[in-house]
Amino acid sequence: MKLAIIGAGFSGLTCARIARQNGMDVTVFDKGRGAGGRLSTKRISADGTEYRFDHGTSAFEARSEAFAHALQPLIEAGFVAELHANDNGFPKSFVGTPGMNSTIKGLAEGLDVRFGQRVERITRTPRGWALCFEQDSPPFDCDVVVCAIPAEQATILLADAAPEFAAKAGKVISEPRWVTMLGFETPLAVDFTTLKPKQSSIDAIIRNQTKPGRDTAKDCLVLHASTDWSTAHLEDDASDVLHAMKSALAETLSIKLPLPAVEHAHRWRYAVTSKPAGEPFMLTEDKTLGVCGDWLMGGSVEDAWASGKALGDALSGAAD
Repeated sequence: MKLAIIGAGFSGLTCARIARQNGMDVTVFDKGRGAGGRLSTKRISADGTEYRFDHGTSAFEARSEAFAHALQPLIEAGFVAELHANDNGFPKSFVGTPGMNSTIKGLAEGLDVRFGQRVERITRTPRGWALCFEQDSPPFDCDVVVCAIPAEQATILLADAAPEFAAKAGKVISEPRWVTMLGFETPLAVDFTTLKPKQSSIDAIIRNQTKPGRDTAKDCLVLHASTDWSTAHLEDDASDVLHAMKSALAETLSIKLPLPAVEHAHRWRYAVTSKPAGEPFMLTEDKTLGVCGDWLMGGSVEDAWASGKALGDALSGAAD
């Protein structure tokens, strides 16, 4: 039984691992150049020095014992580390090491994951389904398809193959966030790991180098603008956003900001799910087309895992 999964994020890869354990022949496709998505790490170099920024999700929580247990193999393999490891309560906080995208790399190990493959269309065939690609690649035939992509993309991709699922995805509401990355040659004279300013255009300031497994010689700041500010300035030029965020940062920290060695502003259009679909996954009655993703249940990494796991378990009957 051949299963094609579109989207190599936490949800899609969780579903892939469970399906493979249940005997399915699994291939995962992703339009990105490499592992990341919400758990992305960006590298920027200047004068021979590399600066790394976790510019998506800066850390993630395990609210349940089940998710914490699921992370254990990634922790043991060195792909994930717990923050405040002496704390035995929940929620527990985790980061990827040495970057957030290491979490996805760990999940993808041993799977057939094909990056740089953008699926343009899903069509019915006598056997099951065919994935048609944007490039001149031949179609990929399979028995079962899983879409593990953002709601906004699922709405388009599923419009013909599963109109009901596309309509549900279309009702999901996501809010944008501008993310600013500033790299300094030496650490700033400040003492915090993450700062959440009040009454500011900045929602959070994260010092990337304070996480486990990072280079502590440099200061790599990630600034998350508030969703309100980001919505109001969504189509601004990146240069204008950089100027505004640097000014807000200097005011928040009450310091004269030195000149960054590197700087970059990223427009994250679908950063925060404010209205999820409200169900763990979607699956046709014949179990040949499914949908999973964080946006179905809420938007967190644990939501992504729970959705992918639930769909993977539901597909177990298709492999029999």
